[in-house]
Amino acid sequence: MKSWKRKRQIGHLLHGRFHSMRFIWRSEEERAWLDMVPIGREFGSPDYERLEQEDHQRRQANLDELVSISTQQASGVPNSDEWDSQAAINVQKALLELGHDVSTAVAVEVWRHYSQSLKATWMAGAESVVTAKMTLIGHCTRCQSVGLTLKP
Repeated sequence: MKSWKRKRQIGHLLHGRFHSMRFIWRSEEERAWLDMVPIGREFGSPDYERLEQEDHQRRQANLDELVSISTQQASGVPNSDEWDSQAAINVQKALLELGHDVSTAVAVEVWRHYSQSLKATWMAGAESVVTAKMTLIGHCTRCQSVGLTLKP
């Protein structure tokens, strides 16, 4: 076989090896990490759906408890101009989307509970209904029991 034919053959073999879909530039350790079976709350785990449902139920229970505490505390507070702020209205609308039809006074108390929490994020607020909703969901997800962590 002539040398130029052999060079072309070797070139095709190398090109096929390095540009093939089957060739993976990963070490054995990297492949072992990628081949691990997901467990727990990882997506793809056999328990993922059940654990997501449990998390949703716990989050909803925490939100229910937060709203009930805020309703009790808001009942003794007189009306204020502070409650007409856009943040209070956004929190009220977010709570309505989450299944709680509350007054603006209760929405203010819910937001006051959140902002006094040690886990409240600085500058995370109720600029819109969406951010208020996401903040409340995140807050109720992080709290083990709202009543224990947020009572004044």
